Amino acid sequence: AEGFSQETATALFHYFMDGKTAMTYNPGPPVITKSDIEETILLYKQQIADGTIEEQQMMTPEEAAEEIKRLEEEYKIAPTVADDEPAVSDGTMLSYEESYSSNGQTVTKEKIYELSVKAGEENLRVRRPEQDNGSLTGFFMYSANDDYGRFYNGAPRVLPENAPDNERPKLSLEDAYALCQEVFDVVGVNDVQMAQTYVTGSPGDYAYIIYYVRTVKGFPVALCTETFGSSESGVSLPWNYEQIRFLVTDNGIEEIDWDSPTVTGEVVTENSKLLSWQEINEIFETILFTIYEPQTEFESDDRNIDVNVSDIQLSLLRVRENNAQGRTGFYVPAWVFYGEEYLDGSLYVNGVDKHILLAINAVDGSVIDLANGY
Repeated sequence: AEGFSQETATALFHYFMDGKTAMTYNPGPPVITKSDIEETILLYKQQIADGTIEEQQMMTPEEAAEEIKRLEEEYKIAPTVADDEPAVSDGTMLSYEESYSSNGQTVTKEKIYELSVKAGEENLRVRRPEQDNGSLTGFFMYSANDDYGRFYNGAPRVLPENAPDNERPKLSLEDAYALCQEVFDVVGVNDVQMAQTYVTGSPGDYAYIIYYVRTVKGFPVALCTETFGSSESGVSLPWNYEQIRFLVTDNGIEEIDWDSPTVTGEVVTENSKLLSWQEINEIFETILFTIYEPQTEFESDDRNIDVNVSDIQLSLLRVRENNAQGRTGFYVPAWVFYGEEYLDGSLYVNGVDKHILLAINAVDGSVIDLANGY
């Protein structure tokens, strides 16, 4: 994993914001003033007195008393005025600390560098954690207007070859790709290639959704559009697969989402011996029934589950490095099975474009758990 650098943030800032008054906002949590703390303390004391503290704050009176003591200490160093008014940005990433708790008790603070600017309705955010040992990863987000996400609310998605000319943007697909390439050129990224394109929208408001993936020596990494939380064991850091998505309309690039960026290091094995397709297919059929057959029974009801494999690709897929505490891993050759899952005739895997049903390591035949990353 590798966050976006100040150099990258500066390049994106100039590409999207040159000639505009771009205002920067406090990227961290809201500034808590002395008056804010005073109000909270008075509220807790009143709720302790009238017996509503547990209902209102989910704290016992004893816990609330401890929280009041903590707030009184925080009050001593809190500012009188929240000096977080917006200012004109020059593209510099600002630093702040983000606090979070993974177990409800231990509070962890993580230093973040972030550029967050707005010019009119345009928004640009670029983030980089200081270290690769916390809960957060880097991301880059751009939106040309405040109507962000309007194409992701149920509008059908059609492959370009299946979309009639009057049901697609007037901008050609080649010109849309060229606009995306401009952004990659600006940030100096040349190890990507287009992975999937859709036409979406409604009459008078059509767009292309374009996904890109990394390449290693020209060979593509598998497209994974799912997002996962922490590992089931809770030991490994959450590490979603890199996602690069553009949304292009007749007006040009309207949205970019680039999450969990990566950088490729050395090649460990030049020529891996792969299992035969017959061996992979046998593993697939065995594992498919192992995964889905138990799901046909829920409580006392029988259910019908259909799995439709629509695409099979030999790609590179990232797996975690053994016993690594951070976010490092290996790209391994894998057979990736894409498709749809249906429950009693209805599609029940929603919110993704290309859904991975199963991924099998092409070298040793092991099934790769996408949520855990191995």
